[in-house]
Amino acid sequence: MSQNQQTPPKGSIRLPHGAWLLKQEKQVCVPVGSTLLNFDLEEISQFADMLDDICTVIESNINTEIHVCPTCGNETEEVDYDEPKEDEWQ
Repeated sequence: MSQNQQTPPKGSIRLPHGAWLLKQEKQVCVPVGSTLLNFDLEEISQFADMLDDICTVIESNINTEIHVCPTCGNETEEVDYDEPKEDEWQ
């Protein structure tokens, strides 16, 4: 399978978010933008745990402000990240 292939090959098992499983190869393929991430079945859980930890830190330190134009009523959202002290996430 080509590294940049974004379409599940015939016979693969479709997963959520456009991902797929190559059962015979025991490989999970996850398209992210123009990149295709490939994981062995044993690796995917470790990667998911890492992402979960990263998301928890980011989500707990994001501030969102919504600005409304008084003239037209158009809303814009501004997202900012307040960096935690290292001892808060380790």
